[in-house]
Amino acid sequence: MQPVGVLLISAFFIFTALVCISGGLMMLLLEEQIKPLILEEFRKVAEIYNISEEILNEIYFTVSFCVILIGLVYLLDGVGLFMLKNWARYLAILLSLFQMLYSTLLIYSDPFAIIYTGISVFVIWYLLRKDISELFGGKKPSIEERILGQR
Repeated sequence: MQPVGVLLISAFFIFTALVCISGGLMMLLLEEQIKPLILEEFRKVAEIYNISEEILNEIYFTVSFCVILIGLVYLLDGVGLFMLKNWARYLAILLSLFQMLYSTLLIYSDPFAIIYTGISVFVIWYLLRKDISELFGGKKPSIEERILGQR
């Protein structure tokens, strides 16, 4: 049985995945409604740097596919965490580290960034705990355990 913390982190990653995948799909399927709203914000930057409408369209589709791809990575990681796979623990730590760094940069412009940073710090701390690491099979046997065998 998985600890509650692992189940919560796994559920959070799967929820994040579903939000990303549905958001990316909505960007593609509801392009006529969503694209003008998003491109309106980008046009301000495009005017400064002389970026064409064609390049803005390419950026829109690239972002849509990247959001879906990120969602698939989170989904894979959430399922891997639920199954107590050690690679998923490492991937969750890496994803949380990136999220923590990104959220830290946004703290001055997005008040929710503090919450995202806190969640990321918790995930990293929790998954690096010795008892949780051992649960995922991440414990390397000491030389005594290798010579004398497991007790």
